[in-house]
Amino acid sequence: MSTGLKLAEGEVYSQPAATGIGTHESTQLVAAVDALKRHGNPVRLEDFALMHGLNSLLDTNSVLFQRFSQHPKVEYNAKLDLFSYKPDYDVHSAADIVNLLQEKYYHPSALTPQSAAAGMRVAELKESYPPARECIEELANAKPVEDREVLVLRGKRDGVIKHVFWNPIRGEEVKPIDEEFKELWRSLQVPNLVDMTADLESEGLSRTKEVEDQPKVQAQQATRGRRGKAKRGAAPRKFKLQNTHLQGVDLSRDFVKQ
Repeated sequence: MSTGLKLAEGEVYSQPAATGIGTHESTQLVAAVDALKRHGNPVRLEDFALMHGLNSLLDTNSVLFQRFSQHPKVEYNAKLDLFSYKPDYDVHSAADIVNLLQEKYYHPSALTPQSAAAGMRVAELKESYPPARECIEELANAKPVEDREVLVLRGKRDGVIKHVFWNPIRGEEVKPIDEEFKELWRSLQVPNLVDMTADLESEGLSRTKEVEDQPKVQAQQATRGRRGKAKRGAAPRKFKLQNTHLQGVDLSRDFVKQ
């Protein structure tokens, strides 16, 4: 549709900023908080708003600014006039990670201090402290082994740490295994499978697998037996006679025109 307006040479219509954050206030708020989280470091509001196309934040009287500044995940340092994202956990070092894991281990909701033993996902820690994985890797490889403050679970394929736990047993509590016990353990011979089966049969016992297979075999035999009986002794099919009022009537003779 033509508007009848002519542009001067080299002049173009003004275009909206391609911010990709939408125009709805709630959508912009979510985008602003997420951008502040990804930014990582404290930032001036003017720089942050211009960087992410959130010009509405520059108006301190706007509803968006009020909701943004009062958001539970947004922190404002009045002395430095800086905004920053408030993480779930206040972690800034390897020592903070160890203290947090210790708090998780002795969770107050546990019935006993020993029954908690809760750990954390590394991905969860990284949201609050980006270098968390590197710190945990150093803690997990600390020497000597008996002084390590954390225990970790790694992925089978990539070997990357997935979960981390506080280690309550270390130092003098970690007692090495006696050499005498090691020698005794190594001297034990694993019994031969054939000999073990013969020994069990001599005592009137069966292997676990055989015991587990017996109910399956019995069930299969019972199923076959029921099917065989159904085929051999099948009862005649019952049916209900309809139109009893036509019994004795020959339709071909009584209702055919002569």
